[in-house]
Amino acid sequence: MLKDYFLKRKINKALQKEKSPHTTLNYDDVRKVGVLIYLPKKEQHKYINKFVSDLKGEGKEVVALACFDNKAPEEAFNFRFHYLSPEHVSFWGNITSENALSFAETSFDYLFCITADPDMMGVQYVLAHSKAKCRVGIYQKGMTNFYELMVALKEGESIEKGIKDMRHYTKAINKNEYEMA
Repeated sequence: MLKDYFLKRKINKALQKEKSPHTTLNYDDVRKVGVLIYLPKKEQHKYINKFVSDLKGEGKEVVALACFDNKAPEEAFNFRFHYLSPEHVSFWGNITSENALSFAETSFDYLFCITADPDMMGVQYVLAHSKAKCRVGIYQKGMTNFYELMVALKEGESIEKGIKDMRHYTKAINKNEYEMA
């Protein structure tokens, strides 16, 4: 599709000129968290619901953007979220969703990307344009320049395991206590 070609060009251009300072923060200092989601299988949504609930329970402000192949279903998650779908991409590959553009421009302390398919161009667009301090996701070949921290899953391991690992490693970050041996 022609609009996919234009969107891919915009993603690559954003990655080449990306100048946002990315860093990691002590987990206890994190206040604002973004969650970028693309999980087409509805049975995986329960893991996202728990993840967002846990973050909010820790006093984090959470903003979520879900990407869908079609229009967002009425009852996708148990929390408020904005969405991005193909209807929000113009013929020229421009994102027309103000919510998605605002999400990408937000300076989150952490942006967790939870996706079953890293090739979803809406996800790539948001990651490439993100002003988040630290982008965290599941390792996928060819996606390393989209993230500051990635966790690896073995073949057959679930999204639930990926979420648990992302939480584990981000909670372990405490730059003030790091000492050289």
